[in-house]
Amino acid sequence: MRLSTLNCLRAMRRQCLIVLGLEVANSHVTSLNALVQDVENMHEQGMVPHNDLLSAQVALADARQEAIRVQNGLDIAKSTYNRLLNRSLNQVVKLDAASLRTRSQSNHARAVYSAVLANLRPKRSVSEL
Repeated sequence: MRLSTLNCLRAMRRQCLIVLGLEVANSHVTSLNALVQDVENMHEQGMVPHNDLLSAQVALADARQEAIRVQNGLDIAKSTYNRLLNRSLNQVVKLDAASLRTRSQSNHARAVYSAVLANLRPKRSVSEL
C-alpha cells in the first residue's frame, strides 16, 4: 500500500511540474506571437531583412510545438495518476500549481522575448553615427 501511495504522490508532483512547464510554454507562445508581429512591422518598413522574419516565425512554430508536447505530457500524467488511483482515465484532475510557481519561472518567457527582440533590432553602421 505504501508503494502505491508514493507512486500517486510522485505522479501528482510530476503533474504540478508539467502544469508549470505548460504555463511557461504558453507564455512563450504569446510572447513570440507579439515578436512575430513586431518583426513583421519592421520588415514591412524595411528595417529588418526577410530572414529575421522567417527566423521569428520558425521560433513561434517551435514554441507552439513545444506547448503541444507539454500538453500531451500533462494529459499522460493525469491519466497515469487516475490509473494509479483505479479511477477512470478521463476523470478530471484539478491541480493548484500557483504554490509551486517561482518568480524566475514566470519571467522566463519575457526574458526570452527581450533577448530575441534585442538581437533583431536594426544595427547602425558607423556612417549613420
